[in-house]
Amino acid sequence: MARNGVVRANIFFQILFPAPVISGVEPAYIQSGSGGALYVTGRYFYEGDTISLGGSLITNVTVLSSGLIRGDLVSVVPQQAGTYAFELMTGRDETHTVFPGVTVQVDPPLYTTLQGPPLPSI
Repeated sequence: MARNGVVRANIFFQILFPAPVISGVEPAYIQSGSGGALYVTGRYFYEGDTISLGGSLITNVTVLSSGLIRGDLVSVVPQQAGTYAFELMTGRDETHTVFPGVTVQVDPPLYTTLQGPPLPSI
């Protein structure tokens, strides 16, 4: 609308963040019931992003830089062996899933009992 030779207009801006790019998850293999840290590498990570493993939210997530996220695997590691989806949820309500995800391995037994004939007595 022109008023006194001046054109005025309402202009609206929308800030678009690039979608995160995930290049790796470390460790890719973890033992069931273990703890430690999970690191996610990539690009376009922002404060407020969260991560989950097999549908369980990982605690103490910290965006260390725009290319590195760290989270604690304290009580999140599934007890069953298998490959679990890893997801990054942005603070903008977008979910990005990495397949194949993280593989959980079950601890091997500490000892094995062999069945055989009885030992001869001396």
